[in-house]
Amino acid sequence: LPFPVREVVSYIRQRNQRVKIVVGGPYILNLVKSSTPEALDAGLRFIDADYYVVSAEGESTFVQLLTALKQGRDVADIANLAYRDGRGYRLTPAVNESNSLPDNAVDYGLFPRQEYGGFLSLRTAKSCPFSCAFCNFPEIAGKYTYLPVELVERELDAIHALGTVSTLTFVDDTFNVPKRRFREILQMMIRKGYGFRWNCFYRSDHGDAETIALMRDAGCEGVFLGIESGSDRMLKAMNKTASSRHYREAIPRLRDAGIVTNASLVVGFPGETEDTIAETIAFVEEVQPDFFGANLWYCHPSTPVVRRGEELGLAGAGYDWEHATMDSRTAIAAVERMFKEIDGALWLPEDSFELWSVYYLQRQGMPLAQVKDFVRGFNQAVRLKLAGVTAGPEFDAAMAEIRRHSQFNAVSRQIGRAHV
Repeated sequence: LPFPVREVVSYIRQRNQRVKIVVGGPYILNLVKSSTPEALDAGLRFIDADYYVVSAEGESTFVQLLTALKQGRDVADIANLAYRDGRGYRLTPAVNESNSLPDNAVDYGLFPRQEYGGFLSLRTAKSCPFSCAFCNFPEIAGKYTYLPVELVERELDAIHALGTVSTLTFVDDTFNVPKRRFREILQMMIRKGYGFRWNCFYRSDHGDAETIALMRDAGCEGVFLGIESGSDRMLKAMNKTASSRHYREAIPRLRDAGIVTNASLVVGFPGETEDTIAETIAFVEEVQPDFFGANLWYCHPSTPVVRRGEELGLAGAGYDWEHATMDSRTAIAAVERMFKEIDGALWLPEDSFELWSVYYLQRQGMPLAQVKDFVRGFNQAVRLKLAGVTAGPEFDAAMAEIRRHSQFNAVSRQIGRAHV
């Protein structure tokens, strides 16, 4: 949704009227691909940027745009752009852009070491080798490609040489695929002894007990699990390669290895019923990941499942839809039910928090147990508000718990200073 982007653009506009603002990414590409000319113009004007990079990859386009702006040249001949033209926007021709990962390695020497801080995100692969029915990312991003282990090692060496980075986030959608390469990366990280704490996305059907032990020894502290559903019937409908068995095996192993798990769920996908929702609730209660979140299925027009819309009785788009087994209003109620009822895992706030905030708080010296207590208190306060309780002893007690668990003690402050 465009609201966070609009908020950033508005913030910049209030403080600098002259600066040129460029926006890109999957949202912009999808907006251009799926909108009527009128809706596209309205969407771009709402965000209010000056230029938009319209490409699955946009590094080359962005460089060309910056060069043209520096030289005062017209941008009309740069492909893959939308730019302000009077009161509306004009699109330049679309041209496929593909930037090789080996040929476009990050040069960490371009910036002073002290500017990097303790956290850094990196990727070792592009696209995704799977074809989940609710996702259009592989079609947009193209063929799945990944760096060889020796180039991953070269980048980690450069990051380690900075001397400031303690925590890495691998943003690859499928970091542990293929399995052999993943194991070689883990063995390399153990051999080099970098000392990084790191987190990643993890495919539970492409791992085993030995791999998880290597992850632990290599410094992994958390994984994001795209579980989507606890119902095998729904997983099959989503064209997921994993089954609930894979998650039942992986989550206890990850827990025993001290690796935090965050389970992501999709609610309302075609075929969803009250029975499959009950299966998912029972599944989360059984396997007990550390954190979880349930998201309403987003009906995107360019995803594989929407191509079967007539067969599935699908109508509507975005977050307002119905199909043969459910409608979006029922699914919204199910998401709220999961938040209220599930006790075996903590609902992780998504607005300016998410899993990365857990790692950040730990680097500042807050133990994981305290972070969990804080999230638990926050969730309880939200549950009370949903029930209409916004004052009184019960609500005051919940707020007191939030305040208590959000405090850093003397020891945690000392640990935090040591990590800054």
